[in-house]
Amino acid sequence: MSAAKVNPVEQHFNDYERIQSVIGRQQMILPVSPENSSRDRLMRVKAGIHHLLTEVVPGIENPKDRQEVYVWLDGIYSILRIEEFYARSEVRT
Repeated sequence: MSAAKVNPVEQHFNDYERIQSVIGRQQMILPVSPENSSRDRLMRVKAGIHHLLTEVVPGIENPKDRQEVYVWLDGIYSILRIEEFYARSEVRT
């Protein structure tokens, strides 16, 4: 028995919607500035990496591969958390 073929265009849109549910943004960032836009993009990347660390990486079966992916993503995630800290510090001052 063969698996049903998935329409590539439909799969693309399904994947896009799934990804946007984690890293998408519905509202505008105000005030509009290059700094705010950049920080917003970084925070959306942070949300995506957090999803990978908590939902995807644990499902990687090979322990060596899982650990390698985890340490890279964790390192990148740490950089994003630092940026988030500085962004919040600047808002308070």
